[in-house]
Amino acid sequence: MTTAPAKTTPPPPAHNLLIYTLDNGLEVVLRQDRSFPRVAVSVTYFVGQRDQPLGYRGLAHLTEHLMYQGSKNVGEDQYFVHLERAGGTDRNAQTGPDDTTYYQAVPSNHLPTVLWLESDRMAYMLQQLHQTTLDQQRSVVIRELREDEGHSPMSGLAEVIRRHRHEPAQRIAETLCRSAREFAGQTTSDDDTTVVVIRVLED
Repeated sequence: MTTAPAKTTPPPPAHNLLIYTLDNGLEVVLRQDRSFPRVAVSVTYFVGQRDQPLGYRGLAHLTEHLMYQGSKNVGEDQYFVHLERAGGTDRNAQTGPDDTTYYQAVPSNHLPTVLWLESDRMAYMLQQLHQTTLDQQRSVVIRELREDEGHSPMSGLAEVIRRHRHEPAQRIAETLCRSAREFAGQTTSDDDTTVVVIRVLED
């Protein structure tokens, strides 16, 4: 007696992810999850601390701060105001060696608001970058770096090694506006960016 071979079904896509790339190079990752009435949006720029010019510290973190200070259609320091009006939670950002990620969660009907905020600063943050704002945020980053160094003797070790191997003197985020603009322009490039959206999707 022979038995029919067991029917096999193709495995489902990992975590139900839909991944595609826009014409401008922006990678989009979508995940459907019907158990949540909210949408989580994460935008990752694949530029981080390793991309800082040799001898400079804090440029990547400074750019992270500046991304919240306004863009063409969002007033200065109004990013969080728009998110709060949309019921936003879990909003923050983090800078690592290889990337910088911005994330937030809102009720799913406010997804267009988040995508508008993210796209506006991605495209137009540099147009609203003024020297006064740069000076203010630079001071904040310098203070944070010094506080971090005060809590851990290891915090500045990587930069010390870089300085030892390469001659230029260290500067702690004390850079001209031109240098900050150049790094921020590199950070907000479309083709080095991934947008991840997790939300309730209708059939």
